[in-house]
Amino acid sequence: MNVRLRSLFVGVLFCALVAVGFTAVPAKAADPGEQLINSSGSIPAGSQQQLSFYTGGPANIRFAVSGGAANDAIQVTIQGVDGAAWTARTGETVWGYTTLPSPSGILVLKNTSSSALSYSLQAYALDIAPKFGEDVPTLSGVAQSGSTQSAAQVTAPTSGLYRFTLEAAKGSYQLRVDSGEIWKTVVSGKAPKAADTTYYLSAGVHTLTVVQAASAATTEWSIGLTPVGGVDALPSSESTQQIGGGSFFAEEHIPLQIAADQPVNIRIATSGATTDKLTLVLYNGAEKVFTSSPVFGGETAWVTAGLTEGANSIHVVASGNAGTMAYNVQISAVSQVPVTWKGTSYGSAQHNGDGISRIRLVFPSNGLYTFTLGADAGRYQFLLGGNYVRKTVTTAGVTFTAFVPGGAQTLQVVQDPAQAQTTWSVAVAATEQKSDALPFATKSSTLGGAGNAFTEEWIPVYLTGDAQVNMRLAVNGATADAMKVEIYNADAKVYSADTVYGTEVFWGSTTLAKGRNLIHIVAPATNSGKIAYDLVLYGVAAIPSNWAGISRGAGLQSTITLNAPVDGTYQVVVTVDSGSGQIKIDSAAGLALARGPVGRGTVSTLRVPLKAGTHSFVFAQDAGLPSTTWAISTSLRKSDTSVAIGAVSPGTVALGEAATVTVTGQNFGSDTAVALVGPDGSEIAVTGVVLVNQGQLTFTLPTTLAQGSYGVKLTSGGVSDVKAGAISVGQTSVFLPLVTK
Repeated sequence: MNVRLRSLFVGVLFCALVAVGFTAVPAKAADPGEQLINSSGSIPAGSQQQLSFYTGGPANIRFAVSGGAANDAIQVTIQGVDGAAWTARTGETVWGYTTLPSPSGILVLKNTSSSALSYSLQAYALDIAPKFGEDVPTLSGVAQSGSTQSAAQVTAPTSGLYRFTLEAAKGSYQLRVDSGEIWKTVVSGKAPKAADTTYYLSAGVHTLTVVQAASAATTEWSIGLTPVGGVDALPSSESTQQIGGGSFFAEEHIPLQIAADQPVNIRIATSGATTDKLTLVLYNGAEKVFTSSPVFGGETAWVTAGLTEGANSIHVVASGNAGTMAYNVQISAVSQVPVTWKGTSYGSAQHNGDGISRIRLVFPSNGLYTFTLGADAGRYQFLLGGNYVRKTVTTAGVTFTAFVPGGAQTLQVVQDPAQAQTTWSVAVAATEQKSDALPFATKSSTLGGAGNAFTEEWIPVYLTGDAQVNMRLAVNGATADAMKVEIYNADAKVYSADTVYGTEVFWGSTTLAKGRNLIHIVAPATNSGKIAYDLVLYGVAAIPSNWAGISRGAGLQSTITLNAPVDGTYQVVVTVDSGSGQIKIDSAAGLALARGPVGRGTVSTLRVPLKAGTHSFVFAQDAGLPSTTWAISTSLRKSDTSVAIGAVSPGTVALGEAATVTVTGQNFGSDTAVALVGPDGSEIAVTGVVLVNQGQLTFTLPTTLAQGSYGVKLTSGGVSDVKAGAISVGQTSVFLPLVTK
């Protein structure tokens, strides 16, 4: 037996032999990490040995046993100290910690087996990181299944980050620090990266416990510790290549020490069987503040949360699984647009309506943003700000623009439960535009119907001023199925068309307000099948104009608003390809239209006097017929006040000059046509006509005009006025003196 003690002698007593005692002078307090005991030797079967020591205080004990047969063991205890007991089986190296009694004490080593066993035992005074004892830069040991768990203590000299170097030459284990602040799994051949094992420790003494996997026959482990300093910074990530499955470690704890309160986005990517799952639990200090929905093997899910100043902890729990999983958790500060966001979500086989990913983004300013939504497989709905934007996405993808107020907004991806898997992407980028413009168009994939989780969409429209609009809504679906459209000015509903049937092309008229407006489309689950829509909002057009529709007999009547530019007589031409109906102008019945022969249709003309301003046009289909297909065109037949030219300037233009010509007069309107009358009487088109008001307009003179005199002709409502010779092009008068003698 070899024994070495720090500045003292030790007494050795064999129970089967004669006890021999030694005395020593008490020594001064041990230095951090100083070796206090170093003893090795052999203990006969069924015997015990005592080691006296004469230095007390906190210490770590390393104990190794060899020889004998499998499961033969030696137990170490300290006389008079409850709980200070460790057992090492042959082939094992075990660590323990205790406070050695002062000024002296006795270690008892007991061989409980039927074979002689060899041992090696060292005791080290509590050390300061990065060391665990004199000449012990790394904790290492060997453990067999079901054996004593190793534990050691170390002093962190300052509060800050420390990098744990965790390795397993064989088997697997979990490092646990203190009362559960850190749980980290280590598997042979799958050592964690340094970035995944850098954790915050407060200044003071910490306990490191090694829990070997029960499923591993032998685990050879090692732990290194290196001070890094500072606190956690974002982005931060954590990965583990094996968690859960059977009796394997099913939970990990990841501490995060943050300098200030911080909203974050958390990405959870997993691998494993699609029937196995894990959840993420967030603690702010000791308070549980968030628990994620299950994330199944192969999914990539996102959640939003908040970290608080100081201590936070993420627990990853993968209990009850048949197989092992791997995960990667990335924690990021809320990003500013532009951003591309991707994930993978499963359907109802895994989720009960909770297959939802969320992220928060900062939109730098008020304005229009482009959203490019993709799906390599499956189907989902994209939401922004609750019901501000709700858009359905399939593998065809969707790209649209929407006004978003500056600041932080929450975006969501909601998985279609009927789809087994959706691989999705969302890209957001700013545009130069600050508001929407008319015409405004949007369309959908399929909505509503039995088994369709998505029955509605919300689309924002943001304008810089009030605007009266005409809405064209084309619905693709079965004729017995229908959808509803509502329009909101801010939060006030101002328009509703409750039943627009499949195959219909419907028109409605309403007003959008300055600022935020919302279009709400609803296709109920009571529909027999899925339906889709194509919607366009147009500003109120001036006559001449035309529009067309398809109306179901039981459907709503289409309405449109048009602007008559001048007082006059207008012509309304109605074409009915099938069915029958009636045109109503300003709520007055105008013209009844009979059903025409199949394949030929009926064309009817109505002449109506209209005052300048807006007028409503309603097509009332015959409710007794299944469907009516119709088209309407309008034009000005004759103005009540004829256009008249007063003056034209300039009157003279150089050859090839692109001059702007101003015409003044009376009764000019938006329908006023402008032409030049050439020297030979032919009409020549002009460009750049601008109606300034009813008494003035301008146009651009063509640069290709030949030299000569040209008249100006204005036509409105079928009536024209011509000012002959109004413009002279390239003609110069030369005066020569006449001299007579």
